Amino acid sequence: MPPEGGGHRERPGQGDRHAGQPQPPHQALGSGGGQQRDPGECEQHVPVDEQRLPAGSGEQQGGPGGGPGSAAAQDGIGRYIRLGPLGTALLPAERPRVLLIDELDKSDLDLPNDLLNALEEGEFGIPELERIADRPGQEQVEVLDDDGRRVPVVGGRVRCRAFPFVVMTSNGEREFPAPLLRRCIHLDLAPPRDERLAAMVQAHFGPGADERHLDLIGLFTQGTRAGELRPTDQLLNAIFLTQYAAREEHGRREDIAELLMRPLDQRQR
Repeated sequence: MPPEGGGHRERPGQGDRHAGQPQPPHQALGSGGGQQRDPGECEQHVPVDEQRLPAGSGEQQGGPGGGPGSAAAQDGIGRYIRLGPLGTALLPAERPRVLLIDELDKSDLDLPNDLLNALEEGEFGIPELERIADRPGQEQVEVLDDDGRRVPVVGGRVRCRAFPFVVMTSNGEREFPAPLLRRCIHLDLAPPRDERLAAMVQAHFGPGADERHLDLIGLFTQGTRAGELRPTDQLLNAIFLTQYAAREEHGRREDIAELLMRPLDQRQR
């Protein structure tokens, strides 16, 4: 039986080992790419069931003053939990959020399956909050979202009202599970040509830049039409670095451009 007042009974030898040592924030689901933190990592320091919460929390006061939105609730375990981009996108909102997952093929191996589960259900649980959801004053806990704002989590679960609009990009460097691909609309973006390429050059180097660098643009498009893998930033880098070369030294300018625009799928000699 717990002592009167709602305090915790310390285990032998526990003492004040964890008192006054707040646990660092951790990602509940995905940060910068939407990764899911292993719930066991939090327990390597202090299991939530044994954690001594800061003074003034609803857990220590036994309920009074520990309701949702109170100072006691804000000083509880929620202050050490921060949602990542995916968790923030799944928060209930009036309008669906937009989530960009760039270069999914460079992510952790488990991320595609984690995405599949979270987007299929439209919700996910935070084990640290689910374990204390049945305690007085802990059914709703405020945590930090990816923007640093306090948001309520009810029952230890983040549940969206409308599914977010998710945009994922890939360079085709690895395969993804078939269940995830079946739930995606595939869009192949062809390399920019002619007007699009000229507009990109003008956007970076000003009006008329495409006319001044027709020689480099022609060299770049000649290689891409031959099936060589040349990202557009190679052309932009070549223009930037060769624009200071003397115009009369055409051979030197072309040599520099060829070095900078080597195909990525060709082994350098």
